[in-house]
Amino acid sequence: MSAKGGTVIYTFGGYENIEKVQLKGCEYYSITEDKWYVNDKVQLNVARSMSSCCLFEENLIFIFGGYSKELGTLSSIERYDIDHNRMTLLDIKMTIPLRRFATCKIS
Repeated sequence: MSAKGGTVIYTFGGYENIEKVQLKGCEYYSITEDKWYVNDKVQLNVARSMSSCCLFEENLIFIFGGYSKELGTLSSIERYDIDHNRMTLLDIKMTIPLRRFATCKIS
């Protein structure tokens, strides 16, 4: 994925093992700079770990399902717009809640 002048890898949410909390944060790793960055201006709407995400049209990332300590296994979907640095919780849901799975774009 390309953003901020180079190729990057995005991460969304997760689980912090020391304090035992789920995360809403977004971080990215710049391959060209060999450096991690925290994206303080955007967060997931639902804290989640064990989710899956997939790039669509070079500027949109969809984050599917996962696990929430409060809600259990999730069927919700969020969309991250790279160009506008905006996270949106979509009205549509997956047909069944899933966690610990993989997604890929088929075109």
